[in-house]
Amino acid sequence: MRWNELKDVLPGTACLGLVKEFIKESWSKETAQFCMVLKKEVNDTYAADLEVYITSTPKPHSACEYHEAMTDALNTLIPFANVVAQQFGMSVVILMVGPLNDGKVVVRR
Repeated sequence: MRWNELKDVLPGTACLGLVKEFIKESWSKETAQFCMVLKKEVNDTYAADLEVYITSTPKPHSACEYHEAMTDALNTLIPFANVVAQQFGMSVVILMVGPLNDGKVVVRR
């Protein structure tokens, strides 16, 4: 594959396409037994990690904490939405709802 030559010069959407193509090709070469064992391992690991995340991640409790969490989320969600929009050629809307400082509903884009 020409990944090493192209990864630094192609836009992110093209890189995602190359990675997707490589994964699809590689997966089709594996045996059914390998795929089944790997899927089970991934699902088991995910379930265990999700349980740890749910029980250990601090969650906002006050309106002020929700407001801060939503503001911090913008640093991650806006770049994510932009990449998804480029990849699929469509508008992306992320809706987050929660109590805010004075009980007013705020919509941010």
